[in-house]
Formats: sequence, structure tokens, C-alpha cells
Amino acid sequence: CAMTSLFRQLLGDALDRVPAPVRALHETPLPHRFEGEAQMRAASNWLARLAARITGLPRHEGHVAMAITIEHEGDGERWTRHFPPSPFVSRLWPRDGLLCERLGTSDIRFRLHADGDGIVWEPVALRVLGFLPMPAFLLCGVKARDGVDALGRYTFNVEARFPLIGSVAAYEGWLHVE
Repeated sequence: CAMTSLFRQLLGDALDRVPAPVRALHETPLPHRFEGEAQMRAASNWLARLAARITGLPRHEGHVAMAITIEHEGDGERWTRHFPPSPFVSRLWPRDGLLCERLGTSDIRFRLHADGDGIVWEPVALRVLGFLPMPAFLLCGVKARDGVDALGRYTFNVEARFPLIGSVAAYEGWLHVE
């Protein structure tokens, strides 16, 4: 039996408005692996590096070949981003119309917005250790979007910057999506 994709569950018919490569990445039957390239920026200071280590965010700097494997896990998906030197793994699942993502000991909840350019992941809540809510203003520097570039490739752009800590991680790039 075919399962409704996680992003179709959360976006419904709005997913039909996004460019074909974005829709394809989020609706390709799982498990699936996509390959591409990324430009990565590492944490900006020792406190940001500690935060990156705790959350499992990538700590590499520079231009890299990378891949992502997306698999079913429970009521959601497991995303393994194969960045050198080690993979960055997160779990995504739906809750109350929001996309939840577990990064190490932290959970971020996103409200998804689909348009003709792609999907904006708007961060709306952050919990650490699974239960401790953090003030929403901490998320003002967290940005995530997927879309397409001038060559028609699926693109991603992610930045995690926090007050007092600075930039914890940032990466952008593209993937081959059929």
C-alpha cells in the first residue's frame, strides 16, 4: 500500500504549487538517495562549535560532494545527510500540522510554506532534551528553504544562527532529483 509522503500530509494540495524537483524529492518512494554538492560554513566560535556537536549539525567548512538518504522511520522520516567527515542525521515527523525535526538532543518545529519557488521551513518552537521549551526569539536566525536553481536542480539553503552564540552551521547546495 502506498503511503502519503510526510510533506504531502503537512502541505496537502499546496505541495502541487512547488517546482517539480522539490515535489519529487518530497514524494519519491522511500528509501531513496540523492547526490549533489554543498557549500558549508562551520561554527563561528567555540560556543557555537559546542552547540553544533550537541545537535549533530555538520562541522565541516568548504565545498563538498554530498548525498542524502531519506528513509521511513515510525510515523516520519529519517534524513541522513552524508557530509564529510561524518553524516548529519535527523528525524522528521508531523505533529499538530507542524514538521518536527530532532537534531541530537533538540527538537525544532517548523511551519511549512509552499509557493512557486519552493518550501520555506519557518521555525516556530524549540525544545532541548525533548521537553524543555526555549524562548521563540532564539529561532530568529534559523532559516531553511528548498527550491530550484537556474539549471532546474533541487536546492537547499540552511542556516542556524543563535543570539549570543553566533553561527552554529550553514550549508547550501543542490541535489540531482529525477
